[in-house]
Amino acid sequence: MTAPRQRAASCALALTVGAVHSSGDRLSSQGGSVGVTLSKEQRAAVEHAGGPLIVLAGPGTGKTRVITARVAHLIQERGVNPESVLSVTFTNKAAGELRERLAALIDPVVVARMRACTMHAFGMHILRRFGDMLGLPGEVELLDVAQQRRMAREIIRAEGLYRASIGRGIDAAVEHGLSVSRELVSLGVEPGEALARCDREEQALAGDGSPEARAARAELAMFREAAQLAAHMDRRCLEEGTARFDDLIRWPIALLRASVLARDIVRQECRHVLLDEFQDLNATQIAFLAEICPPGSNPDLCVVGDDDQSIYAFRGADERAFERFEATWPGTTTLKLTTNYRSGAKIVGASNRIISLAGSRFAPDKVGVSGEGAPAGSSVEMVRVANADAGADAIAAMIGRMREDDPAIDLTEIAVIARTNNDLLRVRAALDVIGVPSVSSVSDASHEDAGVQGVLDWCNLLVDPTRTWAARSILAHAPFHLPAPAVGVLEGRYRRERSLAEEGEAPDPGPFMAWAAANAPAGMEEALARAAAMEGVLAKAVSGRPADDALMRIIRQTGVAHAEELGERERAARVRSLVGLVRFVRGRLWRLDQPRDLRALLAYMDDLPESEKRFSPTPEETLDPPESEGVEGDGVRLLTAHASKGLEFDTVFIQQCWPAHGFPKSRSEDPLVPPSIAGADPHGRSAAERRMDEERRVFFVALTRAKRRAVLMAKPPKGKPSSTHFPLELLADPDVGIIDRDASDLPGLEGDELDGIEREGLGADDRAAVLHAARRSVRRAAARALDAAERSDTPGVADDDLLRSASLLAMIAHVERTESIPKWARAAGVYDEAARLVDRLRARRAASEASRSPCPLRLSYTRIKQYLDCPLCYRLKYELKLPAPATAATSLGSALHKALELFMRRWADADNEGRPTPGWAELEEETRRQFFAMWPKDTEVNHDELVRAFGQARMYWDHMHDPRAELTDRFECEFVLPYECDGISHSIAGKIDRIDRLPTGGWKVIDYKTGNPRKALLEPANDDLQLGIYAMALPVLFPGDDCSGSVGEYWMLASGEKGSISLDSLRMDKIRKNIDKAIRGITQGHFPKGRDCGGVCAFLDEPDPLAPDPA
Repeated sequence: MTAPRQRAASCALALTVGAVHSSGDRLSSQGGSVGVTLSKEQRAAVEHAGGPLIVLAGPGTGKTRVITARVAHLIQERGVNPESVLSVTFTNKAAGELRERLAALIDPVVVARMRACTMHAFGMHILRRFGDMLGLPGEVELLDVAQQRRMAREIIRAEGLYRASIGRGIDAAVEHGLSVSRELVSLGVEPGEALARCDREEQALAGDGSPEARAARAELAMFREAAQLAAHMDRRCLEEGTARFDDLIRWPIALLRASVLARDIVRQECRHVLLDEFQDLNATQIAFLAEICPPGSNPDLCVVGDDDQSIYAFRGADERAFERFEATWPGTTTLKLTTNYRSGAKIVGASNRIISLAGSRFAPDKVGVSGEGAPAGSSVEMVRVANADAGADAIAAMIGRMREDDPAIDLTEIAVIARTNNDLLRVRAALDVIGVPSVSSVSDASHEDAGVQGVLDWCNLLVDPTRTWAARSILAHAPFHLPAPAVGVLEGRYRRERSLAEEGEAPDPGPFMAWAAANAPAGMEEALARAAAMEGVLAKAVSGRPADDALMRIIRQTGVAHAEELGERERAARVRSLVGLVRFVRGRLWRLDQPRDLRALLAYMDDLPESEKRFSPTPEETLDPPESEGVEGDGVRLLTAHASKGLEFDTVFIQQCWPAHGFPKSRSEDPLVPPSIAGADPHGRSAAERRMDEERRVFFVALTRAKRRAVLMAKPPKGKPSSTHFPLELLADPDVGIIDRDASDLPGLEGDELDGIEREGLGADDRAAVLHAARRSVRRAAARALDAAERSDTPGVADDDLLRSASLLAMIAHVERTESIPKWARAAGVYDEAARLVDRLRARRAASEASRSPCPLRLSYTRIKQYLDCPLCYRLKYELKLPAPATAATSLGSALHKALELFMRRWADADNEGRPTPGWAELEEETRRQFFAMWPKDTEVNHDELVRAFGQARMYWDHMHDPRAELTDRFECEFVLPYECDGISHSIAGKIDRIDRLPTGGWKVIDYKTGNPRKALLEPANDDLQLGIYAMALPVLFPGDDCSGSVGEYWMLASGEKGSISLDSLRMDKIRKNIDKAIRGITQGHFPKGRDCGGVCAFLDEPDPLAPDPA
């Protein structure tokens, strides 16, 4: 019989009244139990047990604390089964943070039993369990935008849709149809209902010959085409077992409404539901929630959010979500959290003023107050500027002065928030000039990198060697650098010969590169011959290769990472961009048409909208994204208002607080769904008024990110404002107490330029400041020379000075790129200046690196081992997020690990409960199921690998499964191990396949291996890194338990052999030394290529471009 499952000691959450603060409204836990501090209004929300509950939580009022405490209270105080708790978050990151917070309050094993996920992830969970009731496969494939466009185009052609408007082009019809489909989801209207409403509206207009009626009928006819397209796409997706992202909500609704069995199971498993950021839901998502927690059943349903922070209308969020909730669940209790513990009184007062002027609010009487612990002496300032550029310069000058006044200032506590990315780019440029580092939320522009564009040019040329525009771009850049006009002349001649060949008047000139080499003008022969030869080498290298592999071969063969004279930073950016391209393609490879080569890739990319070509995440990554570090690094945070939500900073600068492209942003949009079908606004607002309310909420969110100081860059109108102007609204209310000043009064902005940027000490440790100062000095000298020439009657009086200035500027540009002295410096007479500049840059870099504070790392055995093997591969995989290609070996390993986990859980449950235990037939079936689930999508199954999986499962059953083993409930047991190195606390995360209790005491740590047996596994060394990490994790997993006498074992599923070692015998000093080596290397940015490494880093090698590809 198996031993009873291990249970950690209970850690009760204390919510009883403790020591009351002087304010009388805060409670804290007492005694030795784990607890949280709650205000009275927070505690009421935590302990509510009277049916549906709205917690209206304003900024800084502790909504996350309330959600965490409520879950802990349900489990610890009310004895709720954690498996019946569902906590729905807006992002996967928020779900992970909730689990971490809960794990600090209650047993992590208990936390693991509850479900915390996004609504879409929960919808996918339901489809995986019950999708067969809709005819769906066990694993639904999510369509991205390109696939949806392709499907819509096929349906429009097959069904003859949009005939009346097809003159605008089929792509316009596709875009209209998909946009309407998304809008219907936001409104909670299914295509069938939309068509029925359309019928009713058309009947109502019948016989009306007025111009308004004719226009309405035309609008309805266009809408009908889109609704029909949506209905056809629904049927096609169900037939093919595919889904769009919104279908992860729509189809579970249909399933729960149609199946009593599925509905009863889901409702039984989700008896206690919490939902964060409720204001961001749309009508369809609220309908999904109503299927899980049916109205009339008095469900334990708690939604938390703030309608004043509803800013995602462009994603379909319903600004009336809370009104809809009250109407759906009558008798709902609403509790308001209004005490802001984040922001000072002045900021809270200003935000109250802004939001009070909204045309519609769920709780108009909700007024924020600054609470205990909020910063004292807060301020709201308005700085008058002439335009957006002046605003960016003023922000830079103020931050520069802050840094000058306090050299140790934490720049991560300063944020610049703007309405658009362009405004952030302006501020970043201004900060760069004065040497202030910044970190931006602006979308990565890797897709615009010249190296990436060069690789794509080669792709186009290899797919179609007659694409002269691709060849023209290739020849204009490194390593050829041919003059564009001369190449243009060749291109014109080639096109003429091709046109004559098409008319039968001349022979076919063939591929452009070969033709150009044969017809090269004088001086271009060698470059064109090399280009034609490279095309031939690349054509052979990529032939028959999948697109991701072909890209890596092009990158390696062209040497695009090294082809230009790039400086250290520029080359790092180039590598990051190239990796982004490969990552983008590899994540979408299965979406390409067979044979998934470069031709299929280019066809796929043609169907992507421009926004999706920015190396955006796949739908699967949106559903379950890879580990993200967020906006990391030292520097001022540059954020859009939407990206700033949920964050807080000591000082916030808000750029361009005036219409029409800032706060508020003016926009006019025609409704996609006719108002007669979408429904009128219940508050009587026009579409423009609703949009302005949204803009007001966006500004409210930006303003409430500030804890102590908010600075608004404003351009007041010359006369009476003709549109909404938020700073003037604040200025008009004397109670707000806004500080009003002009940018010209700021230190450093007195003149026409930023005169203060070269003050002693400012930006002294930053590379950009050194280069800026050097350029500025040269330009001033050049200006003096020009001025002297203008005053003199003698020709050429300033020629030498101007020539020297030109040489100095060229030298500075070279040093910026390469941080080295140019070879021509002595001849140009600028050698000494170049040497001094290089020395200064190197000294600044050394000082910066010496003062850099390492960020805590989240590591794992795999990451540490990868760094020790090849630091460059580590950087590519884990910092630049280059995924490994799916292989048979990884699929087999994942399938066997999952199959053994599920089988052993069932075996242990049956044994504990005295039921018959499962046998080989069950293990075989589970192995089959997991093998097909884990096999790479849309790839032909290798039946030899299936036989191999069965063989390893059988080897486990015959030679390793021991019915007498003292099992615990620790299968695929996750842990997070704190690890300190050089005074910095890092963490090592991992997962142990299985932990058994030894009869003699201690634990048996088991790790399954599906590869071939090796001596290092059969005879583990005393410095075995993986088992050493597991040994460090045992006290974390079993606090207070004596872990001495434990053993670690590798189980070779391929041979039935085991490799074992006493964990007490491990040389932990040697293991820690290796871990420390990896941590120091990573934090210091040391990523050399590993000796003789042939891993993923090989595609960045610098071979002879015309040598055959060794791969």
